[in-house]
Amino acid sequence: MDKSIVSKIYSGPEFRYRRKVVLKMSAEELASKLGVHPHSINRYENGNRMPTAYEVVLMAHHLGIPFLDITEKVSDDSLAFLVLLNLERLRYAKDGEEPICTWPDLAEAKR
Repeated sequence: MDKSIVSKIYSGPEFRYRRKVVLKMSAEELASKLGVHPHSINRYENGNRMPTAYEVVLMAHHLGIPFLDITEKVSDDSLAFLVLLNLERLRYAKDGEEPICTWPDLAEAKR
């Protein structure tokens, strides 16, 4: 995925502030929830590495960042759809169910 697309919905300093100051959560705690190494969290927050769209949605979920706070930065429909698709993926993962739509399904539908 193009890093410039994810950079429209993700701001490392904003997420870090929410994690450290508001929630008093360590990078290790958030990393555990995301299934990544704590160094990845630090790299995301410092701008040395860009998370995937799914990781952004997952981080926002665990940090209590409202969906509208993410999507208000989105000005193009394809990016909004990407955010929605990842939110749907998260919802189904939490419920232990299969999503109704997957990336291969979307690729097939475009043909």
